[in-house]
Amino acid sequence: AARSAAWNSLSANDRLSSLLRLEGAELWLYRRIRADDLPIATPLGESLRQAAHGAALRGMRVDEETEAVIDALTAARLPFTLIKGPARRAAAAPYPYADARSTLDVDLLLPEANARAAHQLLVASGYEPAGDPAESPLDHFHLPPLWNARRVAVEMHTSTSPWITPAEAWRRETEGADRVEWAGRALTVAPATELFWHALVHAFVDGAAGFRLRAFLDGAVVLASGRPVDWPTIGGRIASGEVRNRARGAAGDVETDLSPGWLNRP
Repeated sequence: AARSAAWNSLSANDRLSSLLRLEGAELWLYRRIRADDLPIATPLGESLRQAAHGAALRGMRVDEETEAVIDALTAARLPFTLIKGPARRAAAAPYPYADARSTLDVDLLLPEANARAAHQLLVASGYEPAGDPAESPLDHFHLPPLWNARRVAVEMHTSTSPWITPAEAWRRETEGADRVEWAGRALTVAPATELFWHALVHAFVDGAAGFRLRAFLDGAVVLASGRPVDWPTIGGRIASGEVRNRARGAAGDVETDLSPGWLNRP
C-alpha cells in the first residue's frame, strides 16, 4: 500500500523516469534519442538526461576499476577473460549499445587453478571484502567480492553458473573468443553464442527481477549485431534442462527451470 501510494503521488514524468531506472534502460533510450537527433528539451527529457548521465558516470567508475584489475592480472601473468558487464562494455564496437545498460561491478572469469592467486593478489594490493564473505562460500562459483577505496566490487569467477564446471565455463568463454581493443588494451570476450546464452540464463536465474529491459537488451544487442549465433547449441542446452536454479521470490524460494517442460507451461 505504501509503495502504491508513493507511485500515485508521482507526476507522469517522474513515473516514467522511475520506470526507466528500474528497467535499467535510461542510458540506452537517451543514446537512441540523441543518435536520431530527436527533441529532448522537455521536463521528461531533462529527467532522462540526468538519469543517463548518472548511469554513464557509474559505468565510468566500473571501467576505471576494470582497467586497474586487468593491469594487475596482466602484470602477474594470470589468465582471465571479462564476463558480464565489463565484457559488454569492452565489446561495444562489435555489439553497438552493449555498453548502454547499467552495470555496477567488475566480473572476470579465471581458470580454477588461478582464481585464488588472483584473489590474493588483490588482497595484497589493499583490497578488502565487499560485503559478507560468508555469502560466497568456498564452493561458490565466484570468490568473495573485493573492493578498495574506489568502492567498486570485483568478483573473480571460477564458473559462469553453479551448474557448469569451471573447465567447461572456461572452454565456453574462451574457445572461439573475439579479440577486442578496449581502453588501449587487447582483450578477449566470449563469442556471440555465449554472450546470448549468458543473457538468457542470467534473466531466468534472477527470477522476476530478470524480466527487465536491461536483461532483454543483453540479448538484443547480440542479435542486432548480425554476428553468428550457434542456434543448435542454444537449443541443445535448453533441451538438456541445463538451467535449473532456486531463485528467491517475494514469497520464498520458487523453482526457475529453463527446459522443455518450462517452455510448455501455460
